[in-house]
Amino acid sequence: MTRERLSRRAVLRSGTAGAAALAGFVGTGVGATAGAPPAERFEAGAARVDASPQQRHFEEGVYLGGFGIGPQPSRRAIGNRDGVSARALAVSAGDEAVAMAVLDVTGLGNRQQRAIRRRSAERTGLDPSQVLVSVTHTHAGPDFQGLWGGVPASYREYLVERTVRSIERAVAAREPARAFVGSVDAADLAANRRVEDFGTVSTLTALQFRRVRGDDTVATFVNFAAHPTIVGSGNARVATDYVGPLERAVEREQGGVAVYFNGAIGDASADDSGGATDYAAAAGYGESLAARADDALAEAGRVHAGLAAREASVRLPIDNCLFKTAFESGLLRPYYDAETVTGTATERVFGSAPEAGALAIDSPVVRLTIGDRRRSVELLTVPGEAVTRLGRDLVDVLSSAGSDEQVIAGLTQNSIGYLVPKPHYEDGYEETVSLGPDTAPLYRNTVAELYDLDRTRYERLPPGTENVCPAGQAQFESFAGEFGQRFDADDGPMGVDVGGTP
Repeated sequence: MTRERLSRRAVLRSGTAGAAALAGFVGTGVGATAGAPPAERFEAGAARVDASPQQRHFEEGVYLGGFGIGPQPSRRAIGNRDGVSARALAVSAGDEAVAMAVLDVTGLGNRQQRAIRRRSAERTGLDPSQVLVSVTHTHAGPDFQGLWGGVPASYREYLVERTVRSIERAVAAREPARAFVGSVDAADLAANRRVEDFGTVSTLTALQFRRVRGDDTVATFVNFAAHPTIVGSGNARVATDYVGPLERAVEREQGGVAVYFNGAIGDASADDSGGATDYAAAAGYGESLAARADDALAEAGRVHAGLAAREASVRLPIDNCLFKTAFESGLLRPYYDAETVTGTATERVFGSAPEAGALAIDSPVVRLTIGDRRRSVELLTVPGEAVTRLGRDLVDVLSSAGSDEQVIAGLTQNSIGYLVPKPHYEDGYEETVSLGPDTAPLYRNTVAELYDLDRTRYERLPPGTENVCPAGQAQFESFAGEFGQRFDADDGPMGVDVGGTP
């Protein structure tokens, strides 16, 4: 697809014709009461830091995540294609501030998530709740969940530190900025793999921050729903799939730093047609999405200064037999903290009774409002992969708050698998990698709390109920029995070759 170059000055003039000239406009902050001091302006900063595995990490064993179950010889990484980036955007308005970071990995457990938030807070003065951490979910990225072989402790620490550095730099780089937001429909660029002809949450949203002095771009935030799975399971190099090409194309066209957040990607597949190789197809798809981001920005409207955030916590029971066994074995312990029967699951061995595994996992959920009553962007975090049915429901909730643009930030603040609404919870692939049928309704009630809506009553399914442990989870039991390995809570795999050589 050929992309026409956009004039950044033209972008500023579009949408709200006179608004761009109001650099010193004093807006009313979201949720502000009468007499409360308004936010005079945004301040924004952005940074990107290379967080790719180094040779020493590859020698210890870096596995790629996202296809199949368990370590596979073809999925032990032999090097980097375009590696891993830690990209961060920091925004403040008045006394409110937030920093958002995204990593090119398949998932990121709550142990690493909390470490990033805690260290970032210590080094920037932000509160940990003001730090949002997300992943692109590229299936050519390192496995930071432990389900596909994982990564060594040295790389876990390296990634955490590199991410914190990106957040530090973004916070330190903040300067007066104006914000603009636009959206376009990109239904032709994604398809629903779960329900044929059902469609996806197909809106692509682009939020851009520009320096007050001049019209240079500080950062462009892009949000869309499509699984980054164009680079296939035969790949053995760390790659960003379509996300890196998208971000680099946006940066070439718009300037500044591009930051991509997933939407409701649970059952949304990328349209991966074209390209001579997987990498070429991924690059082409990323360029197509970047062109849509340009289109969205060409019609962007001014967002006046305002920032408000609310956080809640949800306790999600772990009914999935796969995850119970994985906790029981210690496989997930380097990545996740969870409640267990005995308080620890690190000394168990594969094949033990699932009942002795983890019981529940806690996750934060954040509502973020950017803008004021004239125009606002409503962002909601999802601690996993929301399927389209849930995603559409969430968009309706965000719309009911009076927002002009709605952003579902998937795999943000946690990576706990799929969220499937209870009436549609079946024996399918998504259920195989879901905590259980109560995950979506419990999360949805937490969202209701954040938006002051009524909670929905539902019956909790008892253990052993049909679909609590779908038949597909037998794949993992086979994997567990085959390797029969132990995992230490801090150091990961101990003396066991799980297949493949670098």
